[in-house]
Amino acid sequence: MLIEMDADAEIDSGAQSWRDALTAAHGAGFVFLDLLTVVDRTNLDSGELGPWEFLAHLLRPGDRARRWIRRVQDEPEIESVTDLFAAAAWHEREIHEMFGVEFTGAAQPHDRPLLLAGRDIGGKHPASQLEYPLRKRTPLVARLTTPWPGVHEPGGGETRSRRSRRVLRPPGVPQAWLTDSSERGGSDAQR
Repeated sequence: MLIEMDADAEIDSGAQSWRDALTAAHGAGFVFLDLLTVVDRTNLDSGELGPWEFLAHLLRPGDRARRWIRRVQDEPEIESVTDLFAAAAWHEREIHEMFGVEFTGAAQPHDRPLLLAGRDIGGKHPASQLEYPLRKRTPLVARLTTPWPGVHEPGGGETRSRRSRRVLRPPGVPQAWLTDSSERGGSDAQR
């Protein structure tokens, strides 16, 4: 599915692909790439891998017009647009490193680390257990090991009053990742 938005209204440029839509927008004067990003729409509750939502925000310098181009697809692979927008090189490298998205037809490969230098991301090394850090199914280790507010009652001490507040699990951590509910303070029914 390919959607284009001009200001707040949806438009139809007739483009059939991500690259065609960006090429048409570039030809219409939208030559400034403000943002290129991806959203992982995986549903953690059901465990099924969701679609990938690709977004590009373009600006036309003369009249400050804006255009959003959005593409939703099932595979984390899309055409590179570095030949249309030089700024796309940085965005594509970052998206590749953080989400593992492959950009086909890129002028240069995106396999050199940009932000996570010295780490083997995505399992390129056979012994690697690391995932792409911004994918939803990647465990947020810091949230699992850091005491979360609500584990202990306010007022100090380890004693709890008769009426205890409901203990919340850390945001971004699915229930399946919390192995021992007693360590987190409370039963599964309280979450």
